[in-house]
Parts: sequence; structure tokens; C-alpha cells
Amino acid sequence: MQFDKPPLIELVAELRWIAQPPPLNAPLGLPQPMMATSEIETFLSNFAQKSAESGWAASERLVPQGYPMLSYQPVYRVRSFKPEESHMLYQLGAGLYSAHALPPYKNWEAFRPFAERGLGYLLDSRVGDDRNKDFFGVSLKYLDVFTKELVGDLSVGRFLTEILGFSLTIPPVLEEQIAEGRESEPTLAIQIPLKSGLDMRISLIGGAVAGDRKGILMDTSVQSNGNVHADKNAVMAVWEEAHAAIRRTFVGLTTRIHSAMIPIEDSK
Repeated sequence: MQFDKPPLIELVAELRWIAQPPPLNAPLGLPQPMMATSEIETFLSNFAQKSAESGWAASERLVPQGYPMLSYQPVYRVRSFKPEESHMLYQLGAGLYSAHALPPYKNWEAFRPFAERGLGYLLDSRVGDDRNKDFFGVSLKYLDVFTKELVGDLSVGRFLTEILGFSLTIPPVLEEQIAEGRESEPTLAIQIPLKSGLDMRISLIGGAVAGDRKGILMDTSVQSNGNVHADKNAVMAVWEEAHAAIRRTFVGLTTRIHSAMIPIEDSK
């Protein structure tokens, strides 16, 4: 099921790997200050060259060369010059690859080849010690903003209970302290271990602003909880399973506002 007016503001398919030995006692996988090594610079250059050969030649350096950076921080961005492809881009950094889709997002079937093509560039571009490193993080994230057009004047609490179907109760000691005519403003953060072995995380907060969209932000991501081999089929299998779980969740949670999003025959 696809929607003519989806709340999606961004889709991100991301990979992370340990790009350098972490400092002593540093938590594994957390961003660390570093300078770009010759291997990182060669990786970025290789990716830009390979993507340019297939038409994705609009590259942008986000962190000036020679400046310090953080591991897993976007340093390089690659886009297409074609207007019809301008809503998709790649971002790269030390231990980071991500493929992004922005509105107008069509469907997973249209985005999947883009993410997979970039994955191929990545596997062919890494050099030295990084070349065959497994990915400790493989994730897929959907960011949705539910605007007034979709949910009216519903508060975050009513959106959680009346639309998404969560149960929400507040202890009497808190309820009795709420100012007259006002209501509590909850946020949501939940982690769900999936039957597939992946982990789903959902967070929700009100008052979000994304460009010209204002409303309730829902961040839904599914990620691996162990290393994934540096192999295209292994990574794509995780992304496919993650997409299936997120799609199932989104469609199920938003049943009450499907008509406002205007369903059309396709898949998210």
C-alpha cells in the first residue's frame, strides 16, 4: 500500500564499520574525534569516481580536507545532476555509508536499487584494513511527520491513543497537578526485539519542524544487533527484512488515518 500524501520526510539506509582502532577504553561504535587518514581519503575519492561513472557526479565535501572529524560523521555527499533524481543522495564518512531518499519518495522498489548500487560502490571503494571489515551496524530508518492536514489538532497524547492505539495512563499524583485546561505532553521511546533477530526502535515527539512541515515526528528504525558480513547479499537481506517490518508496522499503526493519506495501489 502506497499513499498519495505520505508523512515521510526521509528514508535512510545506513552502514557502519570500525574505521580505525578506537582509543583505549572508548565504547565500541561511538563517534570518536579523528583526522582523515590516507585510506579514508582514498575511499572517498574512489566512491566519488565510481558513482560519477554512472551519472551521480554532483559531489560536496561537508568537512574541509585537513580538518578534524568524527567517526561516523558525514564528510562527503554525492547527488545526481538530473532533476528527477535530486531527491536521492549518498553520504560517506569514516566508517559510514548511507543512502537517503527525500520527498517525493515513491516506494521501496524505486529506492532499493539506488541503495544497492551505492553499496556496490562502497564495497569496491574501501581500501587497506577497511576493505573487508564487517559492518557492526546495518539499519533502515523512516522519518515521518504527521501534520495538521493528516491528524487535525490532535495532541501527542491523543495521537498516541486515538490513532496509533497505545494505552497511556498517568499516575494520580501527576494527573492532579496538571494545570486546568491543559494536558500532559508525552513522548514515546520503545525498543522491540523482532522475531527475525533484528531490533526495532520507535520514538515519537510533538512539535517537530521539518522544512515546511510541522507536526508529530515518528522515527522508526530497524537494525542488526550483530556483525553483518561485508557482502552485498547479506546487507540487502537485512535491509529487506527491516523494510518489511517497518512497512507492516506503519500500515498497521496508521489504519485510522489511511483515508487522509489517500491510499493508492503500490507498496511503501
